[in-house]
Amino acid sequence: MEIDAKVARSLMAAAGMSAEEAFSEVAAAREQVIDLEESGGTFPEMLEVARGAGAGGDLAGAFVLSCQSDPRVDRSEGMRIANAIRFDGDIDCGKGKINFYVMAVDELTKLVVDNSFFDDDDNSINIYLDYDCAKGAVDGEIVFVLRAGGGCEEIVRPVQFSGRAREKIERRMDLHCREVSGRGLDDIAKEEIALFSCPGQGR
Repeated sequence: MEIDAKVARSLMAAAGMSAEEAFSEVAAAREQVIDLEESGGTFPEMLEVARGAGAGGDLAGAFVLSCQSDPRVDRSEGMRIANAIRFDGDIDCGKGKINFYVMAVDELTKLVVDNSFFDDDDNSINIYLDYDCAKGAVDGEIVFVLRAGGGCEEIVRPVQFSGRAREKIERRMDLHCREVSGRGLDDIAKEEIALFSCPGQGR
């Protein structure tokens, strides 16, 4: 893109970078601004990224506007859900999948209940999302377990995750795996596949 070339030339002049280094820096900045656009970041936050990549004055604003209109920007429901997903607690493995406990934030709970559900302090929602080890991808279903009035109901909510949304979720899965087990998502998935495919392992 022409705007990227202008920012790269500005960066080359200001920081003495090679063309390859400058264009790499600008490409990374574009990804950051797109991510901010998808996750509800503010215009000043995006400007800060642009300026960090060497765009000053009107050029920074033009770069941000270009990123906001980038065809890769994903404004789908799947991306909104992906942006809201954060993991907590231990992970569980079984039947070729890794199960993650998802924090119950408003963006997710409103998919299955309205705010009145929480008027009763005894009501609660647990949310789970699986990683399919054989497919090497996050599942396209979120499981909600609702507890209310002494009963329990499970709701499975299909979600269409784009490739970018899946990548975002899987990066967080990998980070959470490392935090709770010291191993990455891929390593745990390989181990689960081996156990699940091995007869007599009870999985």
